[in-house]
Amino acid sequence: MPYCQGCSEWREQADQLQLVGHMALCQECRDSDPNQWATCTFCGYAYPDFLVIQGEERTACQHCRSHLGLPTEWRWDNPSQYFSTSLVSSGNLPRITYGVELECYAPENVPIDRIWGVWEATSFQAVYDGSLSGNGVEFVSPILRGEEGLLEIKKLLSQLHGFRIRQECGFHLHLNAERCSWEILRDFTMLYIRLIPWLKTIVSSSRRQASFGRCQGGGGWYSQSDLSLLYDMAYEHEFWAWVYEIESESEEYIMDYVDSAAGQKYHDARYSQLNLHSVVYRNTIEIRCHNGTLNYEKVKNWVWLWTWFLQYVMEGDIDRHFLIDLEDQDQALGFRLLDRFRPPRWKELIRFYQKRQRDFGFDVSYQIQELEQRTLFDTSLANS
Repeated sequence: MPYCQGCSEWREQADQLQLVGHMALCQECRDSDPNQWATCTFCGYAYPDFLVIQGEERTACQHCRSHLGLPTEWRWDNPSQYFSTSLVSSGNLPRITYGVELECYAPENVPIDRIWGVWEATSFQAVYDGSLSGNGVEFVSPILRGEEGLLEIKKLLSQLHGFRIRQECGFHLHLNAERCSWEILRDFTMLYIRLIPWLKTIVSSSRRQASFGRCQGGGGWYSQSDLSLLYDMAYEHEFWAWVYEIESESEEYIMDYVDSAAGQKYHDARYSQLNLHSVVYRNTIEIRCHNGTLNYEKVKNWVWLWTWFLQYVMEGDIDRHFLIDLEDQDQALGFRLLDRFRPPRWKELIRFYQKRQRDFGFDVSYQIQELEQRTLFDTSLANS
């Protein structure tokens, strides 16, 4: 018999339960007063307040209490004894979980069959990648969260002695899209397109040429003209028709096509610098435009950059109305967004990617704005 994790009672039929966040709840629990719901600090899901414990600073649902070994009392006096900053997303990285895929080549003197499987003391899997030859290998992470996930990446990279990168290698970042509506996906896609002129200045030439990670059927980078198409979309089927380049206008046909694509890992639409087929296949947004790297600073900053950008879209700070009015071909837009929203380490990110621009021969100067000059997002504040 199915079991409700809210009221702790058995139900006669499984369809009486629905998944809310991480928990299976019955109708009575789901119908509790919506004003008496609280959001878990750790997973970000909202639950009836009788399913959470609340401290002065943070709230935890039953699932996260169990998973993280937190206390079972309803309230506690000293929350800091239970919560370390490495688990608290709000102070550093957002709550969005993520994953990485790192393509590289093993040393020639190491038999490739000795590399497959779980790698050493990390939770990464070493797997075959058909785009790489010889001793090519791809390291695939589990689901990662916050700074603990970055430490797991650092642990792996510290062990890859003698591994190397070639031009065809890539670094792919997956962002959890389980809580992304199609409107959020549309707005995030518009953000990505707006950022393309800036992205082209911070990735290697192989990625700028779009030889590895093409978009929209192999046609290179997304076009700025796609912005108006995305902006005018009012229905979900229109968005997926654009993603999969479906000519039919039938909503039923389009959504049936999307359902069938969910079982196709190697659908042609996945070979995009912004892979939205991954949302359908595994509930993640995949960003594929970064060149291969085994450098921890490059991986860390890329994760930091995109998790915060997605967070701002999910919160509505960046939406289609904001994006449609921005200046075209702005090679400093990434800096301006970081300057406007100022997530943790924003100055460090700006300096890091300014150095990347200089390393790749781009002279795009940007001066951090003083606080009193930033009351509005002035698109005239640009290259100087």
